Amino acid sequence: MTDLARARRFAWALGVVAAAAVVGTSAAAVVVDDDEPTLALTSAGSSLRVPSEGWRIMGADDAVAYTDGRGTALVAVRGPAVYAAGWCDDFSHAFVGFVDRRGRSVAALARAWGRAITLDTATGEHSDAVRPVVRSGRADADLVVPPDSCNPPRVHLTVLRSGPQAVVMVRDVGVDGALTASDAEEILASVDPVG
Repeated sequence: MTDLARARRFAWALGVVAAAAVVGTSAAAVVVDDDEPTLALTSAGSSLRVPSEGWRIMGADDAVAYTDGRGTALVAVRGPAVYAAGWCDDFSHAFVGFVDRRGRSVAALARAWGRAITLDTATGEHSDAVRPVVRSGRADADLVVPPDSCNPPRVHLTVLRSGPQAVVMVRDVGVDGALTASDAEEILASVDPVG
């Protein structure tokens, strides 16, 4: 594999990287409600839950990031929960975690994440326009991603306000084993506080 192919794979897949420019720290716990174990992800007074099956929570020093052509993190989330980790090399089908909003709106965060996700590091071009749909403290965008052996044809990005933080969820769309939209909504419905 060429260095360029490695750089593209690293930049566009939902890979795990240790990033210097991280924007939040999370902690994890196993919780049992209604006889169904879930993993709780908490950060600075906010929390969310993911099913224990298929998910794992990364360490607080680990991050998922999208990088530019030089490997610099454009956006990152530290200590997220990842779904179906390792389905293609070190990549997952989805991740969700907390980032510090730093006063930014969910629309601004969605545009920043969307531009990073759609950046083709080989050409410097974007594979899709980022037009998030914004409503009630939430922004969603369906994005076409640059082609790569581990990339799905599209991903769905959700940014949800949670106090001074935001929840960022990126999930593959259109591939076997991807997180369903209804399962994603259940996870997003568990976010506390919302708004």
